[in-house]
Amino acid sequence: MYNADSLRPEKLLDNLIGVSRKITDNSDDSNITSYRYEFCELFNELYRKSTEMNWHWLFCCFSVYESNFKNLMTDYLSKYPDANEKYFIELEIENLNNSFRNGVLHFYFGIRLSWDFTGSQYGKGVNTINRDLPLDFLDYEIKNKVINSQKRKLDFLKLEKENSKNELQSNPHSRIFKRGAHFKLFEYLKESVKNELADYSFIFRAMQKDKFIYEGIKEKEFRSWLNDTYGISIGKLKLHDYCKTQSKVSNYGTSKLLYNL
Repeated sequence: MYNADSLRPEKLLDNLIGVSRKITDNSDDSNITSYRYEFCELFNELYRKSTEMNWHWLFCCFSVYESNFKNLMTDYLSKYPDANEKYFIELEIENLNNSFRNGVLHFYFGIRLSWDFTGSQYGKGVNTINRDLPLDFLDYEIKNKVINSQKRKLDFLKLEKENSKNELQSNPHSRIFKRGAHFKLFEYLKESVKNELADYSFIFRAMQKDKFIYEGIKEKEFRSWLNDTYGISIGKLKLHDYCKTQSKVSNYGTSKLLYNL
């Protein structure tokens, strides 16, 4: 038997999943009471350590979740560049709703085999093998703490979703640009374009390098968007080193400051 107090959160979570498998696979086992006791010890210790170390997991306290939220979203968008903030928030809400259903906490675990970025499942896991453990056997005190935290997280996410909706309204081309400020920067830079191929090549390369344009947007899609939106038809974009000039770099840097970027 391991000493839970000596384990790091990552290992505690691994062990928690291991014990969860024992419980779900052996519901009629004579050792089920022992397995549940072991789960409660690990759960309590993981909750305590995640709070102390500001370590995020599904049932972390609200303050840990709030302080990690922006980093979680940044990591998600970096890993799945075709997604956006709206889809991340919706996925988080779905995860939290799955963790607290009909007044009962649920610990679900499994393997997400792939991600889908098309249609109604945009940005969500598909081909997922999930296992679900109702946590009705948790200690009363920790159970109430976690339930209150999950509710606060959902309230927080609903507010973030509303803010994201307002952001989308200021960003009519959210397929291309990550934020409204990024689209406004593009519009501002567009006013100073003289040589369409060279200038739009630089704008695209510079803004994608700064992650203002989604990494998953290829130059062919960008050129199609330019044509469809502004009637601007240009050929294959130049590479960054072949379209940048000192004046363009300087103007781009100054323009970013106008939008606090």
